[in-house]
Amino acid sequence: MASSSSGNAIPAPDAVRVLVSSLADESAMVREASMASLKDVSLLNPLLVLDCCSTVSRGGRRRFGNMAGVFHVMAIAISALDKREADPPDMAKLAKIATAEMISSKVQHKLS
Repeated sequence: MASSSSGNAIPAPDAVRVLVSSLADESAMVREASMASLKDVSLLNPLLVLDCCSTVSRGGRRRFGNMAGVFHVMAIAISALDKREADPPDMAKLAKIATAEMISSKVQHKLS
């Protein structure tokens, strides 16, 4: 198990949650770095990334400002999944979340 020089390792789920939350940072540099890191992590542990992204995505755009970034990371993680790892009910749930966000965004755009 790898640890930091101070001896305090950040548990993987917490680190991924920090990266996902950084997708909504005001700084474009931070958002881009987070996206790049999440792409790398997605290739190594797609289920962890999907779990963290789906947790964030439940709140929608009103709670999290960069849903496009979250869905982009989710798409990368899904493509990295081994077919044996993909749970059909979970994949259906993710599709419903993404569809609901697209519909909500379209309705909000029309009202603006």
